Amino acid sequence: MMGNSPSLLSLKYWIKLSGLFSLIQDLKCSTQRTILSWADTFSQRKIHAAAWIL
Repeated sequence: MMGNSPSLLSLKYWIKLSGLFSLIQDLKCSTQRTILSWADTFSQRKIHAAAWIL
């Protein structure tokens, strides 16, 4: 029982850590998507402005 306890504890810790890691990954992905959509909108506006000026 004593030999089993530390591995169970490290397993719980690992699960928490991996959950945190996946949360960070999700956050990074959504942030990247938001930045990309902003950049896309911005570049489209720039293109429209350039076309309007020309």
